[in-house]
Amino acid sequence: MPDFLKDFFSWSNKERIGVIVLSTLLLALFFMNFFFDRLFSSKMETWSTDSLSYYSQILDSLEKEITLEQSYKHQKQESIELTEKQKIKYYQFDPNKIGKKEWIFFGFSDKQAQSILNFKKSIKGFKTKDDLARCYVIDSTKMDQISSYIKIDTTFFQTEILNDSIAIVSGSAISEKKNKIKSLVLVELNKADSIQLLSIGGIGPYFSNKIITYRKQLGGYFKKDQLLEIWNFDSTRYKMVYDQIVIDSNLMVKINVNQAEVDLLKSHPYIRWSLANAIVKYRLQHGIYKSIDDVKNVVLMTDSIYKKLSPYLVVD
Repeated sequence: MPDFLKDFFSWSNKERIGVIVLSTLLLALFFMNFFFDRLFSSKMETWSTDSLSYYSQILDSLEKEITLEQSYKHQKQESIELTEKQKIKYYQFDPNKIGKKEWIFFGFSDKQAQSILNFKKSIKGFKTKDDLARCYVIDSTKMDQISSYIKIDTTFFQTEILNDSIAIVSGSAISEKKNKIKSLVLVELNKADSIQLLSIGGIGPYFSNKIITYRKQLGGYFKKDQLLEIWNFDSTRYKMVYDQIVIDSNLMVKINVNQAEVDLLKSHPYIRWSLANAIVKYRLQHGIYKSIDDVKNVVLMTDSIYKKLSPYLVVD
């Protein structure tokens, strides 16, 4: 070997150790870089503009398909409902005279038809269209569809009620045979009990109770048309009972405006708290009322209220 090569490869111990250490470090760095790239590779991916556009088109396409499917289902449902409506051919009818088959023909289920019949029985017949609308199985849409075809025979209804009523003869209740129209008996509204009120054609247990309750609140009736002030007591029913009732105004309980306090006055259906308070204050400021007409001087007393209220007032 030439001398210059010998000089080049002739290292001291320190030089050899340095070369070995340096070589080891280089190998370590190489392998660390190799394994680091595989163990800690970046999970973030870069989306190109073309990729984003492609996936955006896919999403738009899916949204359109979902929208079209929903629209199809909605149109299909409307078509089914329209077809069902077209199948039903309504005709003029009396709800008191048809049975379950007819109600089913009008588009109600067997269970709904039976509910309507049960409701009719519970209220002793449909007196008006509003009575029919109160049945929970008949919604507003269905009621609108059949309303123009409804024709209630009030003569028939009145006869049916009379067949089920209780006749009163000489103040005692006597049962009559079914399907026989009872004789009409005059009933005095201010002293009649619930049994006597039931003898009136067109009055059942519900209105018998309501008439007595309202009579207590008023202090008695002084004219027949006060019955129309009872909730749901309509003009049709009023016409039915008009010739079967009489009123004795001497049986009315009256209020002494010179003694009554606010609580007693406001308990009357025709007097609100503000008016009751005004009546008492006027009495305290101007002295006792000398006549019923003096009540007109109270600020809140209108002519219409006075006309209704005056039969219940006294100054004695």
